[in-house]
Amino acid sequence: AAPAGKAAAEVPAGAEPRRGRGGLAIAGSVAAVVALAAAGWMLRSSRPDLLGSTAAIQSGLLEGRLDEAARKQAVAEVIRNADRMTKEELDSARKSLDEEWQRLRDLAIDAFFAAPEGERASLADRGIDLTIAYRKLRFGLSPQARDDGGRRQRPPKDRERRKLFERYGEALVAQAKKRGIALPEWQ
Repeated sequence: AAPAGKAAAEVPAGAEPRRGRGGLAIAGSVAAVVALAAAGWMLRSSRPDLLGSTAAIQSGLLEGRLDEAARKQAVAEVIRNADRMTKEELDSARKSLDEEWQRLRDLAIDAFFAAPEGERASLADRGIDLTIAYRKLRFGLSPQARDDGGRRQRPPKDRERRKLFERYGEALVAQAKKRGIALPEWQ
């Protein structure tokens, strides 16, 4: 170790002692980490609301508010959104879609059996369109899927509700045959 007087003589009065390269490297690393964190925060906060826009598209499709050309564009948009979503966002979007589908399906079942016989064909047509829209949306939210057969729907647990569910499914299949439309097996 150098005598204290010699070290003091090498550093001019009022000047900071010279730092080695290690100090500069640490300061540079800290600055880089801070810059990356700031950039990540800015990107995250400026990211579009994929869940919100997907939910709006799903609602429009399931409620039948879109014409044929708009339906195709909407499904393509859902697929683009799904490609940019995180796993958690995809799970949330699928759960939301499934819940909305089940809610609308239950309403359709009730409307079908409450309607006079002459109106049931048009309600079955609406149910077919709803089923096809759901199938396309579900497939759009599953980009790794190998086919668009979808997943099997669970019938209601309540015995009376299950009978309505099954009879409604049979009515949809019969109406789909009249229209020449293939429904997914699970409908």
